[in-house]
Amino acid sequence: MADKTPIYHSVFGNTSEMLLSNKSAWKPSWAQQDKLNTRELSTRNKSRNNHTRTNSNSVYNGLLTAPNANVTIYCTIIESRSVSPVVGICMINPQLSRLTIIEIPDSPTFVRTINKLNVHMDSNHMHLLLPVSYQKRQSNIVKILEANVEENADICYIPDSAFKIQDDSFRLISNNVKESERESMRVELGHKKLGYAATCACLKYLREQTQSTFVHESFNVKFESCEDSMFISTSAIKDLELIESNMSKDTGKSVSLFKFLNCTLTKMGERLLKNNIRQPLTNKESIILRYEAVNELVSDEEALSDLVLEMKGMIDLDNLFSVLCKKAILNLDAVSDQMINFVLLLKNALITTQSVCDILKPLKSKLISEVRFTFENPDIECALNLISEYINEDCIWVSKPVELRNQKCYAVKVGQNGILDASRQLYKSLVDDILKGIEELGEKYELNLENRYDKNRGFYILVKDMKLSEFDNFENCPFINVIEKGKNIECTTMELMKLNLRVDSVLDEIYLMTEEAVDELVNKCRKFIPTFFLISEAFAILDLICCFATKISNPSYTFTCPEFDGNNIAMKESRHPLLEFIYKSESKHRKVIGNDVTIVRETSRVQIITGPNMSGKSIFIKQFALNVILAQIGMFVPAEYASMKIFKSIFTRLANDTSEPNMSTFSMEMVEMADILHHADMDSLIIIDELGRGTGYNDAMAICLSMIEKIREMRSVCLFVTHFVGIPRVFQNKPGIFELHMSGDGNSDDQFKINPGVNEVTGYGIKLVEDTGLFPKEVVDYARGISDKLKLASAARMVDSEIEGKRNRQTKLILNCYEMLNHVVHNVSESELFDTLAALENEFIEKYDPVGVEEEEAVEGEVEKNGSSDGGGGGGSMDFMELLDLRY
Repeated sequence: MADKTPIYHSVFGNTSEMLLSNKSAWKPSWAQQDKLNTRELSTRNKSRNNHTRTNSNSVYNGLLTAPNANVTIYCTIIESRSVSPVVGICMINPQLSRLTIIEIPDSPTFVRTINKLNVHMDSNHMHLLLPVSYQKRQSNIVKILEANVEENADICYIPDSAFKIQDDSFRLISNNVKESERESMRVELGHKKLGYAATCACLKYLREQTQSTFVHESFNVKFESCEDSMFISTSAIKDLELIESNMSKDTGKSVSLFKFLNCTLTKMGERLLKNNIRQPLTNKESIILRYEAVNELVSDEEALSDLVLEMKGMIDLDNLFSVLCKKAILNLDAVSDQMINFVLLLKNALITTQSVCDILKPLKSKLISEVRFTFENPDIECALNLISEYINEDCIWVSKPVELRNQKCYAVKVGQNGILDASRQLYKSLVDDILKGIEELGEKYELNLENRYDKNRGFYILVKDMKLSEFDNFENCPFINVIEKGKNIECTTMELMKLNLRVDSVLDEIYLMTEEAVDELVNKCRKFIPTFFLISEAFAILDLICCFATKISNPSYTFTCPEFDGNNIAMKESRHPLLEFIYKSESKHRKVIGNDVTIVRETSRVQIITGPNMSGKSIFIKQFALNVILAQIGMFVPAEYASMKIFKSIFTRLANDTSEPNMSTFSMEMVEMADILHHADMDSLIIIDELGRGTGYNDAMAICLSMIEKIREMRSVCLFVTHFVGIPRVFQNKPGIFELHMSGDGNSDDQFKINPGVNEVTGYGIKLVEDTGLFPKEVVDYARGISDKLKLASAARMVDSEIEGKRNRQTKLILNCYEMLNHVVHNVSESELFDTLAALENEFIEKYDPVGVEEEEAVEGEVEKNGSSDGGGGGGSMDFMELLDLRY
């Protein structure tokens, strides 16, 4: 199956999808791949589609958006009975005719299952269906779902027998899948028994409990897994403001990563962008394919402009194609009345597809070529020919009742049905008789008469500028049902009423035959539905690429294309994308401070960051996480240079007050940290901000040290922000841990810059209290005096770690040298290799400073002197430091 699947499926947004079109049956038109004059092409396309774009958008707003208001997604869930459960999930979105099958290995807390449900739920209502036995035995997954799923979800229970795979189960599923793909699907389901069982249950429930069914071979089927997508915890999605801002909209600074990036032109692209932000890619080749496509569009401004013009205002193709799929048992008349409009929208969408395909022909990137390859599918031309065979070329979309009546009368081409043609001639003759009769009445009675039409009354007569009293002077006139409305009079005649009855009778016949012809056309087009959904997905990825290219082309921002370098990370002058967006939207443009980021797996994977209050520590760690997400969805990052590592999961524990009832801040911190330590691994990014602020100093210090050591052993990348300056001092010589501090005293030139080492600025909390002016001076002075005494006692107790610290620094220097040599060997050219190695040697010799015997004795003497002079004082700080095991 891999050799048939379009490349963009692998970069489409975290899914391993079933192929819905058979490429072996058709080939691209290689003869037409010569370079075209894009400007001439775009002019021709604009003139061809200009009149349809606005109309299509209006119809879309009126016909296709409204049903989306209350979309219900049906989701069945079943788990394996094991210590490490495997969960099978099937989700059906009837609005989009989309069937998603998921089977994922999970933990006992079902964190990945919850994440998948929340990603797919978005703002829709989800109907969760579980085996009834789960309710009876109070299964753990039931309790976790009840506690963690969004409010717009409800849980119901169905018989366990619905989840049993029987002999006819595959037939139930395969009837909704294209015939050529059934065997591939059988193989896929054979490896996903739980997903297979969940799918059977979901389809049975829809068939037996709901009021709708689906056309044969109409489902757009997707298989999803976790292998090619990053896991972002639910708390991280909220903490990092990926989809929604945590700020009130009233502040004017309410912005999320989605809002910052979203300049998509279609609903398909918007959905894909949102899904990608929640689940970035982890496949390096897929990410690079996106980079190449984005880079090509950025360098070809004319092609980008033409694509934006063509896709602007495009209707939601998923919704449109699903309308053609569904056969609603209820509201048949409502669907039938608009079916011609849907056919016309389909025609316009297919014409736009051909226009976009022409624009893509000069472009050479692999991903865009795959999109173009999909747009060259001969099914598109076949569908257009079918529509042209049935529908008149001059037939346009309409919305008013009288226009719908005329559309249904004359939409079908002459020659399709002889009886229909004769009925239309009769209808035209009757209408002519009505109009002629009204005209003769006006001449006979010397009145200014006009004809009018109403859906309920049919044709009637309007007498202009006449009062009822004047109208009563006419004797023996045939007018009846006379009504005065403003300055005019409305009336009819017996003859006109008889003709209206004949017109209605003929119209009923015409409507019936027109509906039959349109239904015949739609049924013939339904065989192309798999191709139509592929077109929709191709437009989604193309829209996403155009969105990124448009954002990068904005001169207000500076982006760079990231590289991927194994396990190490290097970013030069990286910036916070949302902060930059907010600042540029203000009347006073403030500059966003850029910071360098260097993370080496062996020497600095855990970075402990200290600094004053409001110095930008939290901004810095969020900025790094957001830039990781941008890089892995195929977007360039705001930096001068970026070499990235591919992460497979992101976890956060930020300093936000808990909103959970009956849980303190500290309790919530510990629950989240336990979840992080349970699920994180060496491919995880962990962001922690001010851990332990909700408990006592000694306990908080001990917990932080223990957590950091555990994360170091897990080999995860972690940015750990703290105000406990003792933490980086304890770990300053530990391999894998690096100390940083944020400048933020308000006076230095490097304010808000990240620097190596521990924060040496002290008293910033007291200074902040003093600057507020809210406290008496004696309170601030007393606090400052106590702080000075505590600092002296703490400094006296740090001397005893000097020798061991120096030895550990040498070990760390050797490890760092090894990493640099490894990088030089694989990345530096032969012409520069000697000079680079010489520079590394000199730097190593300069920094390497072995500990001598005399120095060791001198330091030990200093330790004895400081210990005796202190007399055992120092309070809690001394006692605590003695309890620490400094032999890490």
